[in-house]
Amino acid sequence: MSAPAAPAATTAAAYEFAAFLGDRDTVEVFRQFVGRQLVGAAHVQRGGVRQAVSFVEKQDRSPKFIVVDVSGADMPLPEIDALADACEPGVTVVVVGDQQDVGLFRQLLGLGVADYLVKPITAELLAQTLGGDLKPAGVRGGLRTGKLVAFAGTRGGVGTTTLATSLAWLVANRMNRRVAFVDLDPHGGGGPMLLDVEVGGLGEAVAHAENLDALFLDRTMVKHGQRLHCLSAEEDLTKEVALEVEALERLFTALEQQFHYVVVDLPRRAGPALRFTLQRAAIQVVLADRTLPSLHNTVRLLPLLEGLGRRTVLVLNEHQPLKASALDRETVESSIGRSFDLVVPFDKSAPERGDNLGEPLADGRQPFAAAVRELAADFSGQRVNRKRGWRAKLGLG
Repeated sequence: MSAPAAPAATTAAAYEFAAFLGDRDTVEVFRQFVGRQLVGAAHVQRGGVRQAVSFVEKQDRSPKFIVVDVSGADMPLPEIDALADACEPGVTVVVVGDQQDVGLFRQLLGLGVADYLVKPITAELLAQTLGGDLKPAGVRGGLRTGKLVAFAGTRGGVGTTTLATSLAWLVANRMNRRVAFVDLDPHGGGGPMLLDVEVGGLGEAVAHAENLDALFLDRTMVKHGQRLHCLSAEEDLTKEVALEVEALERLFTALEQQFHYVVVDLPRRAGPALRFTLQRAAIQVVLADRTLPSLHNTVRLLPLLEGLGRRTVLVLNEHQPLKASALDRETVESSIGRSFDLVVPFDKSAPERGDNLGEPLADGRQPFAAAVRELAADFSGQRVNRKRGWRAKLGLG
């Protein structure tokens, strides 16, 4: 097992501002404007959305403010959609174009774009629309927020933590998305061990929930590579710990503004924190197996979740060799009244690779890794029609 990861150092965006404009005159106007605003970390060049996407994908962090030119583009909306995929949450995007098109303007605003400026661009127009703080008037926050995904098991040992950490690792390391993994067991869950990182950050984040800005989170969270950050705790077993719902709300809101995905591993113990997280999550992943205790708890849990109006993904985890006493799949599905959305095949090498060797189970060609990739592709929108658009892919539409 490799050495534990150290707490995350400050990793601010290399560029605060980036602009990609289609003609020399507009480039020059923006360069002069940025110079007058004394923006030290700025990048302005000739180009359009494709150049912006290529630029963003090469950065560890997205610029906080991006301007893109769609002049001459036949289908600007799909191009902006591609930029949404590349950017992390919280980025403000302004679009420049050469058409006075009210319909396009409304569609862009519907996608989360902050403003649409029509050429010719002048210094006066930039000063009026962007102002001194490089933020369009009336705009609150960034162009989108991340997605909260809650993992809940129907009994102990069903593999919830293994699947949650594997998904978080895969999305961060193979799909290049910023991911926050939160182990909500205050007395110590298995997430940090499976990810091979130190325990920490959750208690401090909850205690300072009123001051959770990007810098505080960057210093508090434990870093696993460039794109995966973790929060966990390991309180004394004799100490009663209650996570306050109000603090969790502020924590989740702050994380959603900084990360594409917030993956939460829920403890088995019922309580306000568990109920609140399930209610708030955009996606609820419920793990079950073919045992009677799991079936019993699944029957109890699903009606509660289905009344929340969220998406519930039901997973059958074949985490152990099939025994003669195991319930058959048809019986389980008939009892709960629905089919499983995903079946994780039995992978006999997974426990040793994950628990003892600290290897990422989502990497490779093993059956477990293939199932995690399928789950990640589903969440990211790769299995749905790309024409559904930006908001639909993000679970916002």
